[in-house]
Amino acid sequence: MRYAEAKSEVATDITYRSVINKTNIANNNSDAVINAALDAQADVIEEYTESTFHPTPVATPRTFYAASSKTMFIDAAYELASVVDSDGQSVDVQQTTHRGQIYKLKGAFCKGAQYVVTAKWGSETIPTAVKLANIELAAIWRFESPRASGTLGIDTEEVVSEEALRILNRLLKTHRIPYPFGHRLMR
Repeated sequence: MRYAEAKSEVATDITYRSVINKTNIANNNSDAVINAALDAQADVIEEYTESTFHPTPVATPRTFYAASSKTMFIDAAYELASVVDSDGQSVDVQQTTHRGQIYKLKGAFCKGAQYVVTAKWGSETIPTAVKLANIELAAIWRFESPRASGTLGIDTEEVVSEEALRILNRLLKTHRIPYPFGHRLMR
């Protein structure tokens, strides 16, 4: 999924060409090829930062397990609809946010118990730094950026380009949600 303004696709081949200053349309610059590169790099950003930025337009349920009797970590969300326990009872919670994304709930939980959280997942507005990184990483991957000195190994999840690694590390420092070690095991 390409990064875009909330609920609309902005990081497209047109945006890419504008930022990278590519106006020619050859076979390797087709809309489908550029959009595939943007999608691939958006996945790299989300995996590397362990954050979800692309918004879901409607609230959907996901299952999580309470980390303690007072805390439950969830995937990044921008609007919380409900939290219910395994008996279908509503649970009152307080939200903890990081850069506008909800990632931790505080309430009366049973440690290790399963809860269904219904929310709009991702980020309501995608940070400009994330959108630009998405475009720049796609340009590096396609060797259309002056920063391209290597490639991004998508299948191996290996970053070969030092410049791409610097871009990802900047995003990691500023946009990674401060989950505790092992939070993914709590899902």
